[in-house]
Amino acid sequence: MALYTPKRIPANWYQYNVKFSIELLEVFINNIENQIKTSIHEYNDKKETLFLDEQPEINYARIVDVHQGLDSETWDLNGIFKEYFPTLQRRSAFLSLFGFLEHELDNLCMLYKKTNNYKIDPRDLKDLGIERSIKYLDIVNEVFHNQRVDGGHHGGYRTDIRRIAAFGRTEGVVRKTDQDLRNLYQHGLKMIYWGMETGS
Repeated sequence: MALYTPKRIPANWYQYNVKFSIELLEVFINNIENQIKTSIHEYNDKKETLFLDEQPEINYARIVDVHQGLDSETWDLNGIFKEYFPTLQRRSAFLSLFGFLEHELDNLCMLYKKTNNYKIDPRDLKDLGIERSIKYLDIVNEVFHNQRVDGGHHGGYRTDIRRIAAFGRTEGVVRKTDQDLRNLYQHGLKMIYWGMETGS
């Protein structure tokens, strides 16, 4: 029996590339949560309470909790084992999940470029990560192309709105040489939205 290999096209990206990994990541996240619960239970059950410098005649003793080499005189053990460490584990899991999604969105952009032979490459855009991928997908799907927009006080609707291929800042445009601008144009960048910035 032949093994079915789906086409590497944008339409198959989620179902055949990402979906299975997301299922694994759900298990990963659940494991992190279980580890956190186990660690908190272990802290509650296994922390030791020591009585130091006991002086029964004056009814005095230093009571110190100790767990995994940390003591309550130096550290807030409840804060560390019930809040700080769990937050650290969740943050690590979140960064892993974010990094995975960022990588897969980048793969989707490259699939769009390859499948449709687009001249513009995601790496041509100035942003990085998820912002760059979202901007690229907006561009190649022509989100702004031929949208019907109310003409306002002129009446009627306009459909001559062209898509914005990139956003530029003054310093970015000024620093480009004529050759840089020609190269961008040859690679499909036909329109730059040049926004004016304000700030203190």
